[in-house]
Amino acid sequence: MFSSIGKVSVIIATYNRAKLLPFAIESVLNQTYTNYELIIVDDGSSDNTKELVERYKYHNPKIIQYYYKENGGCASARNKGIEVASGDYISFLDSDDMYESQKLMIEVGLLTHNPSCGFVFSDSIEYDEKSNRIWIAPVAGHHNSDHFAREHFLTNHARPGSIMYTRRCIDLVVKYDESLKYNEDSDFLQRASILSKGIYSQYPSSRVRRHEGSKSRNAINLRSAELLSAHNILESNPEFAKTLGMNAKKRIVEIEFKLSIAYLLQKKYNYSIKTILKIKHPFLLIYIIPVLLKNAILSKRSL
Repeated sequence: MFSSIGKVSVIIATYNRAKLLPFAIESVLNQTYTNYELIIVDDGSSDNTKELVERYKYHNPKIIQYYYKENGGCASARNKGIEVASGDYISFLDSDDMYESQKLMIEVGLLTHNPSCGFVFSDSIEYDEKSNRIWIAPVAGHHNSDHFAREHFLTNHARPGSIMYTRRCIDLVVKYDESLKYNEDSDFLQRASILSKGIYSQYPSSRVRRHEGSKSRNAINLRSAELLSAHNILESNPEFAKTLGMNAKKRIVEIEFKLSIAYLLQKKYNYSIKTILKIKHPFLLIYIIPVLLKNAILSKRSL
């Protein structure tokens, strides 16, 4: 086991995931790095989450902290975790995901040896419960850390469990946007990457479970939140927007297109049409409308 003077605060925000939460907790307790605290914020669960965590806390009283709050969304639960965290580094983990055993050790090492960096990012291991398929999902900026902010905005490719922040970086961003009920993690990471430099780790540090209860399954809410976040990022960071050039508008159009498809697949045709008509670039419409029609035909065939 390895320990260092740098303490890590691991924050798990959870809501009614008592069946999956043990996997997340044990993946933290099994870390090869030992100087950490585990903060579990229960966002108003109605299942046996409290009893479950109390059992783990009984055997690990110096490591685990448990906080219960009224349901306010993942962003508010993570903000509560940040508020009580005492670590030099802060790392988040979704309650249905897991850490790889060397995550903390490797990422603390990278940040220690690269003091100008405010966060470390890595690829993730994705697992689909329905198909049993496992694959490596590359993170934005894996070819060049200096391009992370740009590539993350354009692709949204990053998982919260595969990031670790310095406390200094967290304090720059301040907190999660509690108006976002989806995509709050990507929004926070994007703002962090604009304010602070990141460094890529070649060690995939988290395992992401895709299952029926995943928030990412709700495509309409997810795309709507992505769109709101993208607009907010561009408006509040005009210099960053300039570096993107036309790619900023293309990204907005891409999200609007995906949102229109999400509405279409849910048979909300009026919303789908209204969303697609917001795209005001004719050359993009020439490309997008045929794809929209194709999806409409496929949707009808599946009925």
